[in-house]
Amino acid sequence: MDEADFSFSSSVRSVWASRGKPHQTQLKKAGRLDVMAAILSSGGLYLFVAWGAVVSLAFAGFLSQLIMCTTRSLVVVLDNALTHAEKAVWELFRLLEFERLTHYFLPHYSPELNHVKILWGKIKYAWLTIRKHSRTEPESALDRIQSGFSKDYKLTFW
Repeated sequence: MDEADFSFSSSVRSVWASRGKPHQTQLKKAGRLDVMAAILSSGGLYLFVAWGAVVSLAFAGFLSQLIMCTTRSLVVVLDNALTHAEKAVWELFRLLEFERLTHYFLPHYSPELNHVKILWGKIKYAWLTIRKHSRTEPESALDRIQSGFSKDYKLTFW
């Protein structure tokens, strides 16, 4: 389980310009699409898409939705992001609805062990084209990837 964001504003803060003729373009904020993902042992992909930053409450909601998708026990492997380790999240893990959930934290600084990090790289640099997108295009592309995951969109780890 992991999160990633898709930014719709340029990260370029400076440009080359002729001496004495400063660049006049103003960057405008276009928003950020945050996505949480879980790769299921069945081979499926579960995504949660939200505009803006993911906070611990959204993370807990994602886990709650994930639990409702199955009647079996759920093992979640997490990196050490702040949203995963906040006290509020730990309090939620004690609630009855989370009794079927077991969570494990990956060692610090080990993105190679996080399969969802590999998924983000594949989505951002292979399955989505690098170009300017409208606000609705990435959401529909992520829906297409989620529904076609392990059929049309294959991911191998070894």
